[in-house]
Amino acid sequence: MKIRTVLLTMALSLGSSVAFADDAQLARSHFERGVALLDDSQFAQALVELEKSRSIRETAPVLFNLGLAYRGVGRYLEALDCFRQFLEVRDHAKHKKMAEMATTLIDELQAGLIHVKVRVSGGATSVRIDGKPTGQRDGVHSAVLDPGTHVFEAVREGYEPAVRRIEFKAGEHAEVILDAKSHPKSSRISIEASPAQAEIWLDGKLVGRGHYHGQIPLGTRRLRIVAPGHEPAERTVNVKPGSRQQVTIALTQSSRPITKQWWFWATGAALVAGAVVTAVLVQPESKTPYEGSLGFVSEALR
Repeated sequence: MKIRTVLLTMALSLGSSVAFADDAQLARSHFERGVALLDDSQFAQALVELEKSRSIRETAPVLFNLGLAYRGVGRYLEALDCFRQFLEVRDHAKHKKMAEMATTLIDELQAGLIHVKVRVSGGATSVRIDGKPTGQRDGVHSAVLDPGTHVFEAVREGYEPAVRRIEFKAGEHAEVILDAKSHPKSSRISIEASPAQAEIWLDGKLVGRGHYHGQIPLGTRRLRIVAPGHEPAERTVNVKPGSRQQVTIALTQSSRPITKQWWFWATGAALVAGAVVTAVLVQPESKTPYEGSLGFVSEALR
């Protein structure tokens, strides 16, 4: 029994050694390809190979060369992280010259970083830089970024995001101002009124009969529905940015006789006025008699 246990342990150990050797060889292959690409200034491709090597086996040389690759593609923050990790794990005797270079590069990269203050107002509920959350309210949000182009956003419900896309040079210090309420989203309202011929008045303007669907300005709006033979109805509508509102109003029939309704007399007055104008227009002109002819006949009969 003991012999079997020893043999099994030896087999497992041998298998682990073989697997470790395979991983080490694969990591070295990726590393060597990455270094060759670095020498050819193909930084993006070198970065891919060196990251693969790091994922298998992280060593001081891999970290140092990764720092060079990140620096080459302009990702200063990640380059700094790699160089600092390298200094922590390096062999002091073997990697002395690399350590000196790493220290110099760290100073260079720190000087090239962008320092930005983002001033946000307008009731923002989310602040993002390059799509990543930076804050959740108004105020000043500081950020240290790589040189290049960055996108700043301030978000508030009911408003279009306030967005600024800015390109920065290495070592630049800048301030970005965002107003979360600068672009309110359009608001819409749907009004259904009955009877079908009911007039829909919005802020004193006739917008439809029976139904209305469209945009509506922000703020407090006055809605009035009127129809012959029905009691008018009024509503106050509070419109917020980006809101969608549905209003349904059914008028009740009026208990007053038709002759007591304001619209009856208004309509009647208009009809009477129209009739008078029509009568004046169609009345024939009175003609003046032709006196010369009548005089001639009179003389002839004498």
